[in-house]
Amino acid sequence: MATRDYFTLLKKAQKGDHEAQFDLGHQYYRLKQFKRAHSWWLKSAKQNKSLGPLFNIGNLYLNGWGVKQNIKKALYYFKRVINKKIIFLPEQKVKWVELALFLIGKIYFDGILVKSNRKKGLNFYHLAAKRGNINAAYTLSCIYGKKEDYDIKKQKYYLKQCADAGLSISNAQMAFLALEENKYKLFLMYLKKAMKDDKKIVDRLELTTIARDNLNEILKEYRKKLKKAWKHSLKK
Repeated sequence: MATRDYFTLLKKAQKGDHEAQFDLGHQYYRLKQFKRAHSWWLKSAKQNKSLGPLFNIGNLYLNGWGVKQNIKKALYYFKRVINKKIIFLPEQKVKWVELALFLIGKIYFDGILVKSNRKKGLNFYHLAAKRGNINAAYTLSCIYGKKEDYDIKKQKYYLKQCADAGLSISNAQMAFLALEENKYKLFLMYLKKAMKDDKKIVDRLELTTIARDNLNEILKEYRKKLKKAWKHSLKK
């Protein structure tokens, strides 16, 4: 944002505009000035007109950015997001609530500075996926694909949710499952989708750079194997 836009935003924020305070917090967040981001989001949150600042404050406490890492406070703010009853655009409620549900699930399932509770974590993951959170759905597809919690029906259900949303790696995995079941038309359909660019949907996952790079590397390997499988199926 241009400098003059920053000062316009600052003036509005200083006058008490909760949206300007929220946006100004993002300005500082992008600059990694987390203490200032926290300060403005706190001001915005106190006006009780949006869930965004509540979620963002929780995220700061979860990661220890600009504040001392505190899982109790992170959970406190995330739970305020999912329980708060305020009037605003419905799509905003879905966005912030699904993100909060996903992170609460991650905290409990992975045992992030709390005692691990897989059952509780899975419950929050399911609630987040039900609201359309692709990160939660893909996480669940991975969980149900592992030996410990293996459930092919649930794995397919959540993979399909991600595939329908346009996540290429899920389309690739669905293609392999279709091939195992000798469903070649389904295989070709998912193969075609797996080759499409999915930058927009990947951006929605809000992954770290390392996680994003890992996902892209896995997808490259999947695509190579899919091409080989496709050529082999043509010979058949």
